Amino acid sequence: MLRNKEKPHNSETETNKILFKKPDLEYMLPRFNVVDMHFHSKYSDGINKIPVILKHAKKLGIGIAITDHNIVDGAVEACNQQEVLVIPGVEITSTEGPHMLLYFYNVEDIIDFNDKYLKKNKGKTPMYSTKLSVKEIIKIGNKYNCLIVFAHPYSFGTTGIYTKHFSHKRKHDIIDSVGTFEVINSENFHIWNLMAGVKAYNLNKGMIGGSDGHTLYHMAKVLTYTKKKKFTDMSKAREYFLDQIKLKQSRVIGRDVDILRKFISTVFKIKPNLRKMPGLIMKSTILKIPFIANLIK
Repeated sequence: MLRNKEKPHNSETETNKILFKKPDLEYMLPRFNVVDMHFHSKYSDGINKIPVILKHAKKLGIGIAITDHNIVDGAVEACNQQEVLVIPGVEITSTEGPHMLLYFYNVEDIIDFNDKYLKKNKGKTPMYSTKLSVKEIIKIGNKYNCLIVFAHPYSFGTTGIYTKHFSHKRKHDIIDSVGTFEVINSENFHIWNLMAGVKAYNLNKGMIGGSDGHTLYHMAKVLTYTKKKKFTDMSKAREYFLDQIKLKQSRVIGRDVDILRKFISTVFKIKPNLRKMPGLIMKSTILKIPFIANLIK
């Protein structure tokens, strides 16, 4: 009886471009190359160190993209091994607000990108906005062999590209220059993921998904997967996987986490802004709640 219930799910995994279902790793791993394309480490606002993240990814049998906010150290560290497929990435906070995901084909390029462009444009901490505009991030990214993606296009505040901050014309020009959308993000609200998926489909964009994980609990809640191909060389596996996304051959499966975990993650994301609020607001009732106060210390 259980097998009959699972069969439609597995059939949909083979055919759907976007599937709002819990990933069935037992079914997927023998058939697909599978990667969680959005994960944060202790180098930015994640909880776990790189060795712990890699150990858990290996246990699950998946690849992982390290995409810390405005810092590449974790991605570089994670690539110093050959047991887990790692996509070296970075989530850049533009000066206007929207977040951009850049995924590099090799470690040398992400180091070069950091040394030439990211270091000098970073904010006070990795969680602050950079001095780079969305257009500048795209222009610089196009200098490298990398995949440029709009992170959570519809999202909280100004972190998605579909923010009211941009005029219609400006938004259109920017969106036209990027080929890939993040269509499921486990920390995003379901309606926003749906909107991103519909928009990506209508605009014929490539698609990725990721947990946007900050703890091991999040890992593999959302996965990007492609047709199975085995490699002994991690660089070849990385190249194949990113090429498949660019060729619009990737699929995305997963679902968002519960509302409490969304709330906790949102507090972590906005705490740099909370620190900059006037003292009177900081002493308001909500910030006196011990749980909230501890999160923004």
